Amino acid sequence: MMDVGHKIEEMGSELDHIIHEMNDLPDDAAAQWAAGLLYGASKGTIDKRDYIVGCSWSSPIVKRQLTKAYDHYEAGEHQEGNKHMKKAEPWWRLSMATCWKTNKHFNRMHRAKNEFFNRDDWKDIVQGNYDENRDYIDQQWAYSLKSWDEGVYFNAGMFYAYTFAALSKTDDMDASQLPF
Repeated sequence: MMDVGHKIEEMGSELDHIIHEMNDLPDDAAAQWAAGLLYGASKGTIDKRDYIVGCSWSSPIVKRQLTKAYDHYEAGEHQEGNKHMKKAEPWWRLSMATCWKTNKHFNRMHRAKNEFFNRDDWKDIVQGNYDENRDYIDQQWAYSLKSWDEGVYFNAGMFYAYTFAALSKTDDMDASQLPF
């Protein structure tokens, strides 16, 4: 039989952790990161940072999942980081629901990402691109992690987009040249 007192203590500890993490990030961190992602995915042609920050609302779920993702990335636990990034995505997209001018761009990025991951050979593509562009990819990824640590969330999102574009590039789909 489970010790109810122990379970309540665990839940209280987790709640303290969540509250602490929520307070670690500024309210506009997720919006800054998303704006950087859009900027990076568009190869610097769409800079809507002020607009996205102005039309987004802060979400404790997004802040928690982005924090957990980057914590795992920094620990070299990429699969765990990706799980948290995947958990964050629907929530940060929802937090931008009233960003009418930019939602079409995020919808296109979402479709392109899904098309890529629906391929049977996506893991081979990622490995091949990494093998061919290791220095560039490692550099962009290091910049994303460093920017996150420094609290420059726009740049963290931008370098995340550059990394994804380099890893997912194929002859028939180049994520860095999405139709914006």
